Amino acid sequence: MPKRTKKLFVNSDFSPFGSAGKVKSMLDAGADVNTRFEEGVTPLMCACVHGNRGMVDVLLRAGADMELGQDGGGMTALMKAAFWGHADIVAKLIAAGAQVNKTTKYRGTALTHAAITKHADVVEALLQGGADVHLKDDEGKTALDIARHYGHAKVIALLEEAAAASPPARSKRRAPVAGKPPASKSRIMYIENKSGGLTGPARIGRVTFSKTGSTLYYAGKSFRSLKGAGFKSNYYEIESGDEYWISGCKKDGGDRLYGERVPIEIDEDTREEYWTTIRGLPKCKNRKCV
Repeated sequence: MPKRTKKLFVNSDFSPFGSAGKVKSMLDAGADVNTRFEEGVTPLMCACVHGNRGMVDVLLRAGADMELGQDGGGMTALMKAAFWGHADIVAKLIAAGAQVNKTTKYRGTALTHAAITKHADVVEALLQGGADVHLKDDEGKTALDIARHYGHAKVIALLEEAAAASPPARSKRRAPVAGKPPASKSRIMYIENKSGGLTGPARIGRVTFSKTGSTLYYAGKSFRSLKGAGFKSNYYEIESGDEYWISGCKKDGGDRLYGERVPIEIDEDTREEYWTTIRGLPKCKNRKCV
């Protein structure tokens, strides 16, 4: 009998255009259903991000591990489905045994992720699946607190009703996480708006971090990580949903992802520190652009 060759998946196999039949054939030929792509993303996570229902079915039948967390924050397949608004996949995962109240490194849950992105149908599916409306993230906020902040009336109503119907259980105070480093206060960073394509308007300015480091603030806007789900972007602006690339400034000034020769404006309050400390060019401290 000929020896079976192990097949390898690529991330694009699980895009909206991926073929469930092809993936099933590859699994039958020995491909690992829990393959890890860049940043620890799994095939099931990819299918959940893209809302590929047929692919989710194939992967679950093949034994995909629903509780694997992505590198960094630990976001699971259920959290990704919730964040991207796929209520039917959320219900499917819960029915298959996904832990609905599992938390990330920052104690975020599938419910808090759905509240951030204002998906009322997902919130409803999670509540029906046993989501705890009283769980708090590292900033002490519940899903209801988050929904009130972003102002989605239907999500707020669903969570208020759930909170009233189930008073919070008493719990012991959590001990501090051993060895967890203190959050940064602020840093000069590169901020590029990717909402219009691969290249967009960019600035260099001072970014402030939340206590846990999970939220970034700049120019009156709040940003959260895309946790590997973006395309050439790593953060999204919470209010508008626009995607951004935000990173530390490079010493050689080559901050644009593709090195385009497009001017990058530097905020006035950061120019001297940027040119002196980061670039090592104190003579340029009054220059407005890179």
